[in-house]
Amino acid sequence: MIEFDILKPFSGELDYGVVLDSSEISDAVMADQVHGDVILEVTEQHETLPQADAFMTQQKDLTLMVEVADCQGILIYDPVTRSVGAVHSGWRGSTLNIIGKTIKKMTETYGASPSDMRVAISPSLGPCCAEFSDPKNELPEFCHPFIGEDNHVDFWALSTKQCLDAGVPEDQIELAGECSKCQPGYLSYRNGDSGRMGVFVTLL
Repeated sequence: MIEFDILKPFSGELDYGVVLDSSEISDAVMADQVHGDVILEVTEQHETLPQADAFMTQQKDLTLMVEVADCQGILIYDPVTRSVGAVHSGWRGSTLNIIGKTIKKMTETYGASPSDMRVAISPSLGPCCAEFSDPKNELPEFCHPFIGEDNHVDFWALSTKQCLDAGVPEDQIELAGECSKCQPGYLSYRNGDSGRMGVFVTLL
């Protein structure tokens, strides 16, 4: 299992990280991920949830998990209100700013403050491998500053900026900085892997 350093000061209050086989956590709350911006509050265990790409809860011992294989899994924790969120964000989620919307919904629902939140961004497709055919036409204009050489896009930097814009302090954002496509040990859709990694968080 891979853990994120930014959450370690609170590790006694959380179980969290990445598992390379999402089926390892059989009792996790999951949904049909559709690369949208639907965010669900979860208060109890569910066998299945409707289409959604982010969850949040204040319920103890309830595991929230998103599945990824190049997309980003983002974990959000507010130690003040004891609330957590799990977000699935591929390039479409990035264009919809699902990260910022989840932070806003946690603020509105739980009274959380973005300045208290800790955010961890999982291993995912890096700027080294996130190549598009024509990103200036495929992506909205606000994404264009993150387009680099050879039509590669830095979604790591874009997600970090979306966290900052939502009010999360820079030193409370951790980017794993591991590319799921070109670095060993991860599952990658672009590499033809059919399995999915699980990015999960549980309040203890």
